Amino acid sequence: MSLNMRPRILFFSYHQFGLLVDTVKYCEHLRGTYNITYLGWDYGKPKLELEGVAVKYVSRSGSLFRRNVNLLKALNHEVETGKYDIVFLHYTRGVSIVRLLHPKQRMIFDVRTLSVDPNRLKRKTYNTVLKVEGGLFRNRSVISEGVGTQIGFKNYHLLPLGADPILTAPVAGQTDRLRLLYVGTLLNRDVIKCVQGLKHYIEMTGDSNVELTIVGDSSGNERQDILDYVDRHPSLAGKVTCPGRVPHQQLGRYFLNADIGVSFIPMTRWYNFQPPTKTFEYLLSGIPVIATKTYENVNLLKFEHMSALIEDNSADFSRGISELKIKLPHLNAQALKERYEGYSWQNIVDRYFSKMIDSVII
Repeated sequence: MSLNMRPRILFFSYHQFGLLVDTVKYCEHLRGTYNITYLGWDYGKPKLELEGVAVKYVSRSGSLFRRNVNLLKALNHEVETGKYDIVFLHYTRGVSIVRLLHPKQRMIFDVRTLSVDPNRLKRKTYNTVLKVEGGLFRNRSVISEGVGTQIGFKNYHLLPLGADPILTAPVAGQTDRLRLLYVGTLLNRDVIKCVQGLKHYIEMTGDSNVELTIVGDSSGNERQDILDYVDRHPSLAGKVTCPGRVPHQQLGRYFLNADIGVSFIPMTRWYNFQPPTKTFEYLLSGIPVIATKTYENVNLLKFEHMSALIEDNSADFSRGISELKIKLPHLNAQALKERYEGYSWQNIVDRYFSKMIDSVII
C-alpha cells in the first residue's frame, strides 16, 4: 500500500517519545501499515528516532498550568490540521476538552495506569477525574480488566501490556550460585525488604553463595537506604550490588547473569491491578520469577511452576528464594520462554491493537 493510501494515526502522550515503551512498540510494529505521527512533551532527554514515525515535540517551559495548556493546544491544532483517521490518546488530564472540540473525530481514550500516589485523597481525585473524562469517549482502551473494573468502565477494549525478551537465547539457571536480579524503579516499592529477606535467607540456611543485583533508582533516598543497610550487616558484604539506573538497551548483561528475576511490587490497592513489565521480561528471557501476590502477578503466574508467589515482606522473600532454589535444577529455559510468547509486543499489536483500530475505523 502506498504511503498516501495508508490510514493516518496520531499518537498523543505527555511522555517524550521513547520514555513509554507501550507507544514505542505500537509505532514500531504498525509503521509499515499506517502513517504515524507522535505528539508529546520534550523532556530534554535523548531523542529516539524511529523510521516511519514523525515525532512532534512540545516545550515544557513555563509553569505547570501553562505547559499543560500548551500541550492540549498543540493536540487541538494537530487534530484540526492533520486529517487523521484515528487519534490514540494516552490519558492526560484535560484531554476530554479536545474530544468536545472535535466530536466527529475518531478517538481512543487509553489508560495505562491509575494513580499510584500513596495519598488516598490525591489518588481518588485523579481517578475520579479520569473516569469522568473517559466517559466522554465512545472508544476506550485499558491495560487490564482489573484497571477497567476499578475505573468503572462498562465498555472498553482490552489492550494488555506486552514485553520483549531481554535475552533472545535463554541460559540455564544454576543451583550452586544463586544470582537474583531486580530491575525497576525503587520509588515507593519497598525493595529494601528484598535485601532484608536475603539477609534472613543467608542467616537461616547458612547458604552464603547468593547475591542480589538491584538495577534502578528513584527521586528519593531508597537506593542510599539500601546501601546503608548493607553496610550495617556483615552477612551482606559483597552480596548486594546497586548499579543505579541502566538504559534498557544495556540490560542484557544483567539478565545474562541472572538465575532468578524479582518482581517485588507492594500489595496495595493502587498497585494491585498494574501489570508488571519486568515479570513478563524475565519470563520471556527464560528466567524464573519471585513475585509478590498482586492480582496481576497471581493471574499470570498461578499455574507457573517456575515461579514463587510471595507476600510483600522479607520473611516470605526468603522463603521464595528457598522455593526456587529447589526448582531450578528442573528449569527448561527455552520452554519457559515459549510459554509466554503470546505476551510479546508483536502478538499484542496483532491480536489487540490492530483489531481495535480496525473496529474503530470501520
